[in-house]
Amino acid sequence: RFLNDAEEGVFLKKYMETQSANSKASLSPEAKVFFDDACDKVERLLAEDGEFFYIMSFSELDDSMQFWRQDYAKDKGICLRINTSKFSSMKTRNGNDVPKFWQVKYPHHRDDIDTAFPELRDKLEKEASKIRNGKAKFEDYMLVDLLDMLPYDAKNAVWQSEREWRLELPDAKYAFQNEKHEIDDKGIPRAKIRIDNPFDEIILGPTFSSQYVDSIKKWLEGKDFDDINVRCGDGVLNW
Repeated sequence: RFLNDAEEGVFLKKYMETQSANSKASLSPEAKVFFDDACDKVERLLAEDGEFFYIMSFSELDDSMQFWRQDYAKDKGICLRINTSKFSSMKTRNGNDVPKFWQVKYPHHRDDIDTAFPELRDKLEKEASKIRNGKAKFEDYMLVDLLDMLPYDAKNAVWQSEREWRLELPDAKYAFQNEKHEIDDKGIPRAKIRIDNPFDEIILGPTFSSQYVDSIKKWLEGKDFDDINVRCGDGVLNW
């Protein structure tokens, strides 16, 4: 829960409480109902400690001292550069969709919800229009995804320099029914998801010697991954 930012969920709760009244005022009556439901759902997800989602954190930054200077990265850190276009078009070996990449949003306390989450109003009004036209309501799964991810994809603007993305999936037990599962030390079944290579580059931390580059390249070639570039990081400040 909250990954590296202990204030993450707390910030979103306070932000929604501050901005929801202004944003709700200009919605249609039907959309206001959906807006209240959305706020309730975010509140419930925050209270559930993120127990139903698995999350990995990534960044647009590469080879940055912002990360290499962390204690866990100085001597052992390796940056894996993922080709997100290649990844998003993949399926697992059993034909399931792969987990989604989401770009973290960094609203400031003073930013209104329409500025921070421009897609939310549009999706709420689309659902509302179905009700006004007498159609039976059905789930807009893009809206469902948006609301499910909101507690995990919004961080205080003070963290904006991280330029973070997240790879997220719901409880693997339900999301990947026909994948191989392994039981972890807490008795939780986790999917072992087999996909093709989505990596473009491996960057070793700046304290690695160049001899590691050759040995890793040789190992990759033996695994038919010789299209992955390998280099030592410079650890430059490029943010």
